[in-house]
Amino acid sequence: MTLTDELYETTMLKARGGTWIVTLAATYILFALVMSGVPVSPIQLLASLLLVHMLGWTVLIIYYGFKFGLFDTTGE
Repeated sequence: MTLTDELYETTMLKARGGTWIVTLAATYILFALVMSGVPVSPIQLLASLLLVHMLGWTVLIIYYGFKFGLFDTTGE
C-alpha cells in the first residue's frame, strides 16, 4: 500500500465519521424546528438531511484532504 492510498483511506475514514456528527446535529435542529411548530413536510425534512449529509461529506473530504496532504501536487 502506497502513501497516497493510506492518505486517501484516512481522509475518507475521518470525513465519513465527521459527516455523521454533522448529520446528527442537523437532525436535532430539524427536530427542534418541528417541535416548535414550524410547518415542514416530510419530503423537505428528508431532502434537508440528505443535502446536509452530502455537503458535510464533501466539505470534510476537502478539509481532511488538505490537512493530510492528499491534494499536495509538489511531487515529494
